[in-house]
Amino acid sequence: MATSDGRGLAPGGMEPPGGMPGPGGRRGRPSQDDFYLRHPRMDVRLRAKIFIPFEPLKGFRQALAERERLANVTSRRDLSQEQREEISAKLSALSPGDMVRVSHYVEDHYELTVGQVVRVSVPDGTITVEKTTIRFGDLGSLDYL
Repeated sequence: MATSDGRGLAPGGMEPPGGMPGPGGRRGRPSQDDFYLRHPRMDVRLRAKIFIPFEPLKGFRQALAERERLANVTSRRDLSQEQREEISAKLSALSPGDMVRVSHYVEDHYELTVGQVVRVSVPDGTITVEKTTIRFGDLGSLDYL
């Protein structure tokens, strides 16, 4: 079947919209330049805002993070006299440059710090491993590497 001007119909038997021919037609399709004239490029800063994560429930992620943190809360362990003496003996033998693995209490959980001893300060009651300063009372374990 053909249209009044002798062109073939588009697939499905319908004439292309606006009287424009299909992909192989003689009347030119809009060029890429025409597209950008009708749809100018978006400013990069505005475009970046499109991709900002959408959060329909404000504060939900923070609430989940807090709930997870509370689930991981660990109370401070009471060390036996023997464990305290063992840690004390190891502390007295430490010198700057020794490699150690230290388990210590931070706020509401235990952390593991591995590194080189920078400083042991008996008057302050602290040991500094790499950039972390730990109070003697927060130590859970101390091992040489």
